[in-house]
Amino acid sequence: ADTSARASLQEEAGGSGFYFTADAAQGDTVTFTMEAHDVDAAEAWGTFTVTGMHGSDGAIQLEPSSLPIWCPVVG
Repeated sequence: ADTSARASLQEEAGGSGFYFTADAAQGDTVTFTMEAHDVDAAEAWGTFTVTGMHGSDGAIQLEPSSLPIWCPVVG
């Protein structure tokens, strides 16, 4: 299995600067599934699932945990 997938979440500017990342050492996992790849259009799409994220200000869980990904340029 490829274990190089990572996920991070950062609060927008003007907030408190919260930052969370999936941390395998704390049991978080990230799974990326590529649904399709259109070679002619140079696009790819799929989903990623993250079980949780940890940061200096605590931990979060995402619902829905499976989120869409769309890459308009693959090269």
